[in-house]
Amino acid sequence: MKRTLLLSLFFALFCSLQAYEILILGDTHYDAPEVRKNLASLEEKRPAEWVRNLRCWEKTIPAMLVSAGQVASAKQAPFAIQLGDLTQGDCGAEELQVKAFENALQKLKEHIKMPLLSIKGNHDIRGAGAEQAYVKTMLPYLNEVLKQETAVPGSAHYAQMHEKDLFIYFDSIKPDVDFVEKVLDQHQDARHVFFSTHLPVLPCSPGRSEWIVNGWRPNNPEQRRRLVSLLARRNAIVLTAHIHRTTLLRYKSQEGEITQLTSYSMPSVLEGKFVQSKLDGEGLWQTPGFQKAMQRKGVKELLDEFKEQVYEYQNFTPNGGFNMLRVEEGQGYFDYYIGNAISPAHSLLLKGTAKP
Repeated sequence: MKRTLLLSLFFALFCSLQAYEILILGDTHYDAPEVRKNLASLEEKRPAEWVRNLRCWEKTIPAMLVSAGQVASAKQAPFAIQLGDLTQGDCGAEELQVKAFENALQKLKEHIKMPLLSIKGNHDIRGAGAEQAYVKTMLPYLNEVLKQETAVPGSAHYAQMHEKDLFIYFDSIKPDVDFVEKVLDQHQDARHVFFSTHLPVLPCSPGRSEWIVNGWRPNNPEQRRRLVSLLARRNAIVLTAHIHRTTLLRYKSQEGEITQLTSYSMPSVLEGKFVQSKLDGEGLWQTPGFQKAMQRKGVKELLDEFKEQVYEYQNFTPNGGFNMLRVEEGQGYFDYYIGNAISPAHSLLLKGTAKP
């Protein structure tokens, strides 16, 4: 009896040691007048984005970061992931974009007291000198955080094991599917595969249906399908951003399942009533937004690749906030925090995290 009790206690302790939580942040679009030239040549929509960014950074994002840091510290999160568009871009000069990266990292790290990873987003390299600034500022920072002494020069693709799980950090702006296949082959015994990318892998926004990996700049159907196949075989969890919404999408093929979660961290309000909308795959494609998207040249062909495989879609409002990826032995959860809340508004069970 005593031996059985000791074994049970040991097993419970072992399982608790395997459990952990990761702070997840979506787009933050750091912006400030001192890191931007007022460029009259930019598109008309850019000034509207600047107004939005400044409003959020003055009124909501600082409060959200305080709560995110408190929750992550209380949960003893080993690290945090920011899923791209750390900055707005459009700075107008390399030295200003460097300052934007430095300021954004400083502001996040004031409250996030654990290693902070950031995925490359399209805004992070938008504007004169932005790509050079990313290489000069962000790659050395990520190499240091991830202890990548032998990182491929100029590459923003990374991977690391944590506990028994594989985390892949993917540069969706310069996608390298060979890198993904190589890493998956090297870690065939990984319990869970978490794939962090700025551009989604699966279409989840009617207004930006083609803005997925290898679906937009560049449009490469062969590599797009290859990536989906690789991730489905490992029942991967995709952590993504870009569409400025908090959503869940589930995909299933003969090869396996993909669960995709988008995050957005520019809350327009700090408090709000949680609303969950849920559709099956057929219902999603019948929404007016996707019906309209399928009338656009080239988009219908892209969406047809996913129509039969997507079987669930959920959207959560208010959309802005932070999330905690909660991993336990044999299963994972995604906890959604609105604005600067310190308790989750909703928790999702992540099916498909176990190896097939």
